[in-house]
Amino acid sequence: MRTTIAYSAKGSAATDRLTGPSLWVYLVAIIPPVLLCTAIALQPYVEPAELFRDPLSVALDAAARGECCHAYYGFVSQLGNLVWVGGSFIALFAATVLFTRGNSPGAGQFMAAAGMLTGILVMDDMFQGHEFVYPTLFGIPEIFTVAIYALLVAAYLWRFRTRILAVGPGLLIISLLAFAIGVMADLFVSDTVAWHRLTEDGSKLLGICTWTAFHWWAAWTQLASR
Repeated sequence: MRTTIAYSAKGSAATDRLTGPSLWVYLVAIIPPVLLCTAIALQPYVEPAELFRDPLSVALDAAARGECCHAYYGFVSQLGNLVWVGGSFIALFAATVLFTRGNSPGAGQFMAAAGMLTGILVMDDMFQGHEFVYPTLFGIPEIFTVAIYALLVAAYLWRFRTRILAVGPGLLIISLLAFAIGVMADLFVSDTVAWHRLTEDGSKLLGICTWTAFHWWAAWTQLASR
């Protein structure tokens, strides 16, 4: 699971060698969300959907039943947003340091793009952009917005493919697969299916954690190698 490559100050192959994430990075990124989602699915005390879904959506549904509200509503959703925000901050901070040093604009652009893309995704997730805001206020279909985000991610992957391969793409591949599973469940599996919520939101949490772990490792290697 290790990849090495060399970079010059301008980002071409030359001097500093970067290595892929160690096994412990994979374990820290994967095991906690898997254990958390498994525990939530198995526990008998709270409906799992109330922990997985957006807290406002859960509260509105509960209020309609006269049962609102509880502090644990949307726990997993909120936890995921915190991890998203952390990933965006790490990448943008690394970009600021790299641009300030001025000796590796390519690395700075990589981290800046990662931070901004993550910020766009977390803003959509926090405010239900593709699920509620865009379809309701602007009449933009959910699948269209998802396609736009997919194109942005694809453009990011293509533009910085060399650096992504240098950092070690394993975590990013896991993240993209997890997001793809979550999106497919969101778009094509009915909410009435018993495993729908675990599949959609559990996969999304795994994707968020591995996405953030990849960009943390990327920031570390970009800064440490210069």
